[in-house]
Amino acid sequence: MKVALVGLAWPAGVACTAQFTHRRGLRRARALVGAGTTVMTAGTAGLALLAAHAGRGLAPWPIAPWLFACGLGMGLALPILANAVIADVPEHSAGAASGVFNSVTQLAGVLGVAAAGILFFGSASGAAHPGDGAGTGADVGAMPGALAFGAAAFAVAAVLSVLLPRDLRPAAPGEPAAPAPDDPGATLFDTHQTWEATLTTPPRVTVVVPTRNSARTLERCLASVRAQTRPVELIVVDNGSSDATRAIAEAHADAVLDHGPERSAQRNLGWREGAGGLVAFVDSDMVLEPGVAAEAEALFDADAGLGALVIPELSFGEGFLAACRVREKRSYLGDPTVEAARIFRRTALERAGGYDEGLSAFEDWDLADRVAAEGFGVGRVASVVWHDEGRITLRGAYRKRRYYGRWLPAYRARPTARSFGRPGSLRRLLAATTPWHLAGLALLKAAEAAGLLTGSRRPHRE
Repeated sequence: MKVALVGLAWPAGVACTAQFTHRRGLRRARALVGAGTTVMTAGTAGLALLAAHAGRGLAPWPIAPWLFACGLGMGLALPILANAVIADVPEHSAGAASGVFNSVTQLAGVLGVAAAGILFFGSASGAAHPGDGAGTGADVGAMPGALAFGAAAFAVAAVLSVLLPRDLRPAAPGEPAAPAPDDPGATLFDTHQTWEATLTTPPRVTVVVPTRNSARTLERCLASVRAQTRPVELIVVDNGSSDATRAIAEAHADAVLDHGPERSAQRNLGWREGAGGLVAFVDSDMVLEPGVAAEAEALFDADAGLGALVIPELSFGEGFLAACRVREKRSYLGDPTVEAARIFRRTALERAGGYDEGLSAFEDWDLADRVAAEGFGVGRVASVVWHDEGRITLRGAYRKRRYYGRWLPAYRARPTARSFGRPGSLRRLLAATTPWHLAGLALLKAAEAAGLLTGSRRPHRE
């Protein structure tokens, strides 16, 4: 009876920690797996010392605390590893995958016990003197060595845990998908992360996301960054958010920095703090398709003269005006007077000096054109970035452009300033859009033009 009660200490320890790690542990996977295996090392080493000291006088109750410690460690580590192993299994096969995982772990445990028995208790039994009873003397003397062997194995696992990525979470299901041309706010696509990619090489791509009160869209944005098929370094630079932005960022990002006063300064801090040789800038209301980072690496590797890459931008949102915007964005694809690079070689950013912190609008055009003026080539990836427009209103569109208009005079004074004429895009728009949506878009652009004009009459002062 005593032995049975003592044996419950191990599962009790597992129960204390497993529920926490099952729900929240993947975001701190490396730390918790390392902590769990370290605790198991300490618990097993404690059992070894106890067995060596007590010898034949070993009683059941002193064993319980060490078994409880081992259980705590297992509860920290095992659920994380189990979730990570079956993360990419389709939902309909999850039950079978879980069964296979449990069978393999149990088989591994049996093989480990068998190996320890052969190595330690087999040799001890062979060395026993006649008259030694089974399970006494030599067998008891072999127990500390077997337990020390187990402690060493857990210690090796603790050291190897540093090879795990910091965050093993797959992207949550229901990330926004590529909307169909006639259904702009429709379907969601799967941005399920293949976390194994993060185990291969250090990230070459740093993704910088500036934020300010971005809680509505940020979770979806950062999940799409983490869903890239190549490992990336994710840096969020927040400008004094008062909503849940920072908590969301801390759950996903490798670093969350505080900086202002505007997004150009935020982006500059982000890329200068990052380590990747390639830098991508993504707004907090955008969603990346999973192949962007991999395509960028391949294109930059193939062309040493390439300094920047455009990510084609499409949009989705709610309501009629958002549907009009979807058609507008589609007409801009491939138009060099509208598109601006979002991914840069770090050397190109350094040569161009990064974003002009005197601009908080048109700054993306300005940087891309200065990089090109330095002699770098500009290419484009095939994957798309999706802009979450939300629900567009005429008042909101006017106010947003009025704010941007404050930097219009400063931008127009730049030698690389672009023309606002877009005849090619206009022809595509007229050919592919219904009269109803053309009328809505004309109304939307009129509100935006009025906002730009009003804002330009009250220019931003440094």
